Amino acid sequence: MRNKAVSIFIAFLAFCSLSLAWTNPIRKPSGSDPFIVHTGGYYYLLTTTWSDVEISRSTTVAGLKTATKKVVYSSITSSRCCNVWAPEVHYLGGKWYIYYTAGESASLDAQRLHVLTGGTSPWDDYTYTGQLTNEWSIDGSVIRFNDYENYLLFS
Repeated sequence: MRNKAVSIFIAFLAFCSLSLAWTNPIRKPSGSDPFIVHTGGYYYLLTTTWSDVEISRSTTVAGLKTATKKVVYSSITSSRCCNVWAPEVHYLGGKWYIYYTAGESASLDAQRLHVLTGGTSPWDDYTYTGQLTNEWSIDGSVIRFNDYENYLLFS
């Protein structure tokens, strides 16, 4: 019994040392709600702050940690200025689209899904396209069925 307890303790210590040695290769701090896509030889990382969506790119995942950030969305419109969450970028019909959640600064009750339209590269500029839902909705994603249609999923 004692040997079993010692073995478990040693395994626990080994596990702890592994977890302490590991370093997240993705940005920290200011890397909330990360979403990564790989295309055209680049990894693109989308993250959020309180009031914007940022994108950065690198040829390696490790390079994303120090890559230059580019703000692709920020707004002073009160209904979508703040509480920006969960960006995802998807290539649909020859363009890149960023789906994200945003709302008001005073409350989480106004969280809604929004979309930005980009160009043929995730690094292109984006324009605000619109609010997608009228009800409370967060964490949007697109699921594609090749022979059917695209579907927007959200909480």
